[in-house]
Amino acid sequence: RDRALVVDPEARTVFDVTLATGARQVFSAAAVGDGPAWLRPVAVTLHLTGVPLVVDSSLDTLVEVGAVSGDRRLLSGFTQGTGTQLARPSAMASGLPSPDRFVVTDPAAVFGIVIANGGRALISGGGLGSGAPFIELSDVGVSQAIPPPCLGALGAGLPGVWSMTRL
Repeated sequence: RDRALVVDPEARTVFDVTLATGARQVFSAAAVGDGPAWLRPVAVTLHLTGVPLVVDSSLDTLVEVGAVSGDRRLLSGFTQGTGTQLARPSAMASGLPSPDRFVVTDPAAVFGIVIANGGRALISGGGLGSGAPFIELSDVGVSQAIPPPCLGALGAGLPGVWSMTRL
């Protein structure tokens, strides 16, 4: 509980940081763990099972990282999963009504991704949904406290936080 996983896109590394001391060690990088090498990891979150998930904006992928080994396994992107391909994903969040679904944003769209098969479904953007167009999405959060489950997206070109309820 006193640890945090953080990503450093420039170092192409996911670090494990001990919050009490500030000590950090490489959790996953080209030389640590097997699987597709990072090109630009930009966001990390934990699945309800405790397994770390990372989006890589250069690979356009969602990757599972072995909690002990640092091994990387492609969950969605390239040939894994169906649906609209991600383009420079920038953020993700868990907490949808199903624990096996995550929300991932790229600069202009919001996607739901099913962990079991990597399937991607466009939720908003790219011609789907109404309202002001997205300019450059940079973060996302999901709340179950506001009925119905609510999704918020924040972007560099958006003045404020936008809310969408189509989940």
